[in-house]
Amino acid sequence: MGRNKQTQEQFVPWNEGAELIGVRRSTFFYYVEKGDIEELPGTRPRQGRYKLSDILAVKKKRERGKPRKAYTLKDKVIVDWLRSSDILVGLGLAHELYGEDVDLASASIYQSWRKNNDQITMAAFSPDRSKCLASIQVIPLPESVILDILSGKRAESDIQPDEIRTYDEPGPYILLVTSALVIPGRPDLLYQILYQYMDFWVKMYPERYIRKIYAQAVSERGSLLVSHFFMSPRYDLLPHTFELDLARPVASKIVRKMLIEKLIEKAPLPADLQFQQ
Repeated sequence: MGRNKQTQEQFVPWNEGAELIGVRRSTFFYYVEKGDIEELPGTRPRQGRYKLSDILAVKKKRERGKPRKAYTLKDKVIVDWLRSSDILVGLGLAHELYGEDVDLASASIYQSWRKNNDQITMAAFSPDRSKCLASIQVIPLPESVILDILSGKRAESDIQPDEIRTYDEPGPYILLVTSALVIPGRPDLLYQILYQYMDFWVKMYPERYIRKIYAQAVSERGSLLVSHFFMSPRYDLLPHTFELDLARPVASKIVRKMLIEKLIEKAPLPADLQFQQ
């Protein structure tokens, strides 16, 4: 009994808690703000500790979510930008993965981000678009904004719509991956989305091109993408933060074949990506 009591009173850092649940940072702190996860009093946010028993209870609650139809590799899907009319369908995917409590306030924030740029979330849908099976949200932002978020100076939810860049301006873009969702058993859908997303940038080249991509990996899905794209850890930022700098040699065969080589076929690389040649 004494050992169980000690376990219940154990507190862990937020990144360990998020990894246990399998969610990203913003979702973890949603549970904290909602009161589902208790914070150890008297600690600062970046050094905060959170009650392990509460974290395990949230994890168990999420795992009780009702499973949907199992989609197989033979099922056809369409990959397209998420439209305003798809928002409820997108929430359905979040509902399945995050349990019965969907953060509607965050959904409202994400919808506001589409004010100036509605090409920030690409998704895989069932043929009639009635179900969202996977999605990746990638936001073009000034690098200073991204670094503030990834160092803990700002919350991801504090991103303002006017800070999100449109694709009207020529030149380099720096991107922040804020979410990667996929139904269980179909990680291939993430790659289908990524292939089409890279093709989107190939079509915009040479007027516009990717310079860097930043991401956090606090879930199995995030770790999968980071490993396949050989992203470099940024130990100077928050834990599980990674960067893909396209001015450095790219180890990922996917990025080289599906992006870099196709860019070179269209036009010489710009000066700030010349190291690739």
